[in-house]
Order: sequence, then structure tokens, then C-alpha cells
Amino acid sequence: MLLALGTLVLLFLGVLLVVPLFLEAKIGTLLKQNVNAQIEGTFDFEKASLSLISSFPKARLSLNKPHLLTQQPFEGDTLFYAEAMKLEMGITQLFKGADESVIIEDISINAPELQLLVNADDKVNYDIAKATGEETESEIENEGFTFSLKSYEIRNADISYSNTATGIELNLSIDQHKGSGDLSLSESTLDTQTLGQISLKLDSIAYLNHTPFSLQALIGMDLEQNTYRFLENRAVLDQLTLIFDGEIQVREEELELDITFNAPEGEFADFLALLPEAYIQDMQQLDASGIFKASGIVKGISSKASLPEFAIGIESTNAKVQYAGLPRAIEGISFLAGIANNIAEDGTINLELKSSFQIGEDKFRLGGTMKDILGDKVTGISLKTNMNLAHLGEAYPLPEDLGLKGYLNVDITAGFAMAWLEREAYEQISHEGELDVEDFVYSGNLFETP
Repeated sequence: MLLALGTLVLLFLGVLLVVPLFLEAKIGTLLKQNVNAQIEGTFDFEKASLSLISSFPKARLSLNKPHLLTQQPFEGDTLFYAEAMKLEMGITQLFKGADESVIIEDISINAPELQLLVNADDKVNYDIAKATGEETESEIENEGFTFSLKSYEIRNADISYSNTATGIELNLSIDQHKGSGDLSLSESTLDTQTLGQISLKLDSIAYLNHTPFSLQALIGMDLEQNTYRFLENRAVLDQLTLIFDGEIQVREEELELDITFNAPEGEFADFLALLPEAYIQDMQQLDASGIFKASGIVKGISSKASLPEFAIGIESTNAKVQYAGLPRAIEGISFLAGIANNIAEDGTINLELKSSFQIGEDKFRLGGTMKDILGDKVTGISLKTNMNLAHLGEAYPLPEDLGLKGYLNVDITAGFAMAWLEREAYEQISHEGELDVEDFVYSGNLFETP
């Protein structure tokens, strides 16, 4: 009896070891053909291996160095590459006929690299899906692979986006991103966690530089209606926490958005940590206090022809900054900044800014508006200050050889449109007020010293 049982166990293990040798070529070829039939590009991998033991009772298909190359005008560029990709499915999926789909339940990807490019002609390298109507007869008869995911995981990912026309460079280094939920159901909940760093440059100015972030998102999904609801969502950028709420409905050529967000526990120091290094120096030597608030809404239709209505604002009142080793503090820091559009009126995007601070008895106030920032950029500015310039170096770490001194008294307002500056119609600029500088001393190289 024991001999018979042992023989059966050995036979079963032998089947688990031998069957993959016959099926892995079939599954690997099917996957490759299915992907290439749907894209304008070339998907390939170095090797496919199938195991029935390491993931039993599921089958695991492992792809070594999968990659995707793009076509014109980015021919030969690598859009996607990974060290390894693993797909898990029920063992019964391996024995389906040629006209049946193979259902993938779990995916894990190690060290993927995704390179998204926009060239000077506004052409993108990631628009690789074949146009509707180009499906081959084999595609219509056989979808090849379908996804009924229960979980997925991505580790050590590097995602880059570069836009030559706008000067935007974005990089996401993701240590781990994973999600779980039953996507085979028409209604389900997807639970995701993400941990990584983000870098952002605009016109060579680094606004974020390997800034740590995390995201915990619980998303309710209605796949029949293509609706995705933010149930419990918390993002942390460095030390700043953002809470999201609302939903997105995906339609054929548009998105319907209804999203709100806010920073419920913001500290002024958390906001300063996100500012570019060009504006904030020696953060480790800085002591900051005060409250920071951020909130926003996005509501309406987003498509090629329209933008949704949105309003985003940040605010801080009576904050304070003190650099270690400097005798003066920057106090009474208040600012209010907002960007919004008004679909009910003309739909233009408008920006508003109000800011003030003081160093000792020296006060500074700045206000500004810009209407139609994507069009005429009609700008209004007001500036008022009465300042001893030597006090700036006593509160902010200026270069030692700057030698800034003097008294600045300003009370001016001005208004102009960008089009006036472009055609040098300076006579149309409106301005009034006064500017008075006394005993001015400056030893830097911005101006020649008389």
C-alpha cells in the first residue's frame, strides 16, 4: 500500500516537472503573438519558462527580460523593459484549446523601466495601440489572454516622462507598488499601496528632487459602468499629507471627473520642504512654524475638446522662518494662491496670488493676478514695501560677498498683457506709484559696480 502511494506521489511530481517542458513554448508564443497583434511596435523576451511546482496549485509563466520597442518616429527606442515578469494562472488554463482565452490571475514585475517621450513635434512614443478596425482574423476569433486579476505587484520600477516641447521632465522611482482585489467581478474593490520617490524639472529648475512619497488607495470599481470611486485614499509627499475623494467615469473619448482633495494636517515646514532648492537654501538649518492648507476640486468632462471645471488653492497665515545662526526671523508670513477656471462664464484659467511677510519692522506685500494664462495672460501686479536691505542678509543666507545695503521704498501697481510685451507695445502698459532707493550698495556680479 505504501509502495503504491509513493509511486503515485512520484508520478504526480514527475507530471508537474515534465508537463511545463511541453507547454511553456506554446504559452510563451501565444502571449507574444497576442501582444504584437494589438500594438504598433515589437514585444519580445529572451526566455519563457513554466513551473507547476513553485506556485502550486497555480501555474507560473516567467518571462526573462521582456521588452517593447517602438516604431516611427521613435523606431528602435525601448518603451518598456523589465528584468523579469511572472504571470500566474490556474493549471486548467494550460490545457485550453486554441480558440479559448487564457485567464491570468496574478502578475508580478521586477525592475521595470518605462520611458515616455514627447518630441518637439508633439508626437508621443506611447500611443502604440492599433487603430480600431486593424484586428486580424485570428484576433477576432481568439483574444489570446484575458485578465481576471486577484493581485499584482511591481518592484524597483523606474518611470520617466520627458516632453521636449514644454521642458517637463518627470521621474518616478517606485520601490514597491502592489494591489489586491477580484477584478473578475463587475463590482469590486482594489486595495493598493505605493512607495517611492518623485523628481520633477521644468525648464531645468528642479521642483522635486527624489522627494519620497507614498500612496494608500482603496478604489471601488464598477467595471460595467467604467466608474472608479476613491473610498479611502491617502497620499504623503515628503511630510505633506493629501486626502482624495470622489470618482472617475471612463467613457469612449472622455472622462467625467468629480474629485476633491485637501491637506488636513499641513505644516508650513512641510510646504517649504517641497519648494525648489533654488528658492529655499539649507533646509536642515531652518526652523519653521505655522499652518499650511491645500484644497482643490475637479468636476466635469475632460476630453480633447474640453477641460473640466477646477479650482486649486494653497494658504498659510502668520507663519515664521528662522535660519540657525542668523539674528533675525522672517515673520508674519501669509500667502494665498489659487488657480481656477470658470466654465459657466468664459472658461479661461485664472491665477491669483497674495503674499506678505516682515523682518523686524520692515514689511513686504505682493499681490498679483493673471487672467487667461493659456491665452492673453492679462496680468496685474501690486507691490508695497519699506525695507532696510541689509536686514535681508540678517534673515536669509545671502552670499557673503553680496554686500547688499540701502533703503527700498516701493508702492506701485502695474497691468499688462503678454501680447503687448511680445510686440514691444510698452506704451500700453499701465503703471502708477513710486519707487525710491537710497544709499544702495551691491557687490555681486549681476550689475557692474560704478
